[in-house]
Amino acid sequence: MSFNQTCLRCVALAAVVSAALLLPSRHAFGQLPVPATSSVTSQPTSASQPATRPIKTIEAVVPGGVLRLGPVATDKGQKLVWRFQLGAKTTETTLAQNGVRFAEPMSMLLSPGGKYLALNSQEDGCYGLQVLDFPSLFPGGKIVELWTVGTFPGSVQAVRWEKDRLIVKSTMLLTVPEPDAWLAFDKEQEFAIDMPSKKVTGLSDDAKNPVGYFIGKLSDKKSEVVYDAVMALSDLRAAEALPALRDAQARIEDKITREMITRAIRKIESASANSQPTSMPTTAP
Repeated sequence: MSFNQTCLRCVALAAVVSAALLLPSRHAFGQLPVPATSSVTSQPTSASQPATRPIKTIEAVVPGGVLRLGPVATDKGQKLVWRFQLGAKTTETTLAQNGVRFAEPMSMLLSPGGKYLALNSQEDGCYGLQVLDFPSLFPGGKIVELWTVGTFPGSVQAVRWEKDRLIVKSTMLLTVPEPDAWLAFDKEQEFAIDMPSKKVTGLSDDAKNPVGYFIGKLSDKKSEVVYDAVMALSDLRAAEALPALRDAQARIEDKITREMITRAIRKIESASANSQPTSMPTTAP
């Protein structure tokens, strides 16, 4: 799922949850770092679009000078046009599709070799991270997206580069593509993204062992926490969690929760059976 598709999902979900007065604070899952700014500009508005808070222009020191990214204007679809500027060179893009404007950029990090540009952003609780090909941006003048993720309702932020490996903090299980809301941690975990292979690896303890983390949540007193843990273990097809799920099923009295655990056990057992190698018949010599 692209970052823009994720934004579509988070906008729709946010509207529903807000209507029910259940939407948590936009910083409930952690804050992105506040970047140095060169200027502040008000977001362009239309008659149908109310004014919003000012949006900052962010900067990053890169080979060749200071890279700046800030809003310029809106196109006819009311999507913000963003301008990357490095010296006298500029590249403009909406960085958005399907009528969803790009979330507000918060900070940029260039890899040591100058190949990759990580861009942190957020918009109304929808956090995003994009990795762009920097040589295509300058001097190429094109936006080439190499890796992207949007985590609603969680957080994600690039924190540093280690050669071509991007170190990221997130409350979501990034080792799973397009993680659902229940594949989330109480605290930010650290992951590494190897950009040449696009492989994501967990670095912190819970990120390395998410099955163990969610097994521990089966003992929580809050039913919603148990629900999320069961859904997470079901999504992970975690056969090693079957004993803990059966124990929770025997212990929990709530009928709905017990039925949910039963479905999860069946799903995991089915996945385990289908993954077993088929023995080939042998013939006597």
